[in-house]
Amino acid sequence: MSQFKPVLAYPNRASSYFLGRIAIQKKILAEIRAVLPEKLAAQTQACVVEKRKLLIYVNSAVWASKLRFYSRTILTAVNGKTDATVDLVQIRLLMPRQEHHCSEHKATKIPSAETIELLHSSAVHAPSERLAEALQNLSVTLKRLSGQN
Repeated sequence: MSQFKPVLAYPNRASSYFLGRIAIQKKILAEIRAVLPEKLAAQTQACVVEKRKLLIYVNSAVWASKLRFYSRTILTAVNGKTDATVDLVQIRLLMPRQEHHCSEHKATKIPSAETIELLHSSAVHAPSERLAEALQNLSVTLKRLSGQN
């Protein structure tokens, strides 16, 4: 009976390149966390070095603001203890994952018949032709959607 190997167990240049980059990023993140206060270090989630620029990702704007005060300390640590050469530190926010449910639709709110009629009469007395046309189109569309023909 043969055993299955994980996909990453097979030699592959692309995967080994990316695994190497991930290892470097983890090392840099560990160096960043080492020079920060404990509470702030716990909020640093990830980092990426891109063209001499270090991007650090945190969960909230409050922590990002506090982390910006440590930019010089982070630059010194990263440039001194890793192979990366960084000139600039940028702090970015990790956006929370938003779940999207296609089955949930917001109910369309159609204005009352009186409001639609008010829009229609306002179109007649509008100060500009463009506004009059827009109000007229809006009132016609709302009448159609509300079922008033």
